[in-house]
Amino acid sequence: GWVITGGTDSGVMDLVGKAMHKHDPRRTVPCIGIAPFGACKEKWRMELEKEENGDTSETMFVEAPRKEDLIGDTLAGLQQHHTHCVLVDSGDRGMTAFGKELEFRECFEQYIARKLKNSARIGDSTQDSFNKRTDSSSSLTVTPSIIDI
Repeated sequence: GWVITGGTDSGVMDLVGKAMHKHDPRRTVPCIGIAPFGACKEKWRMELEKEENGDTSETMFVEAPRKEDLIGDTLAGLQQHHTHCVLVDSGDRGMTAFGKELEFRECFEQYIARKLKNSARIGDSTQDSFNKRTDSSSSLTVTPSIIDI
């Protein structure tokens, strides 16, 4: 199976990411975070927008903030132990961006569930199905980008 969360470093999403890191160190199970781009802290958005706009200058590594840095801050950091992160950009920024990714997430989860169910019918293991979908000939291609909805 796959694990899909909201991808941020708070609450259950943070606990899931940490648990996956601890109990699946070889990362055999995809742990995908789907988060609203506009709800990410400004330093995350600036770095990602720089890459999206073709800026080839050296990209700095952005760490998830420590909990003590979040006091009074309502925007999100990304949970670092997910194997993949999808950021959905609705155009909103700040608190109003939260929840705008849910329609995409629902469609994505349904798509993955259908694909895995179909693979199970023809005898593929879940890991084989994941490997087939992540190779270069896959019909499901996920590229690092900002998705407008």
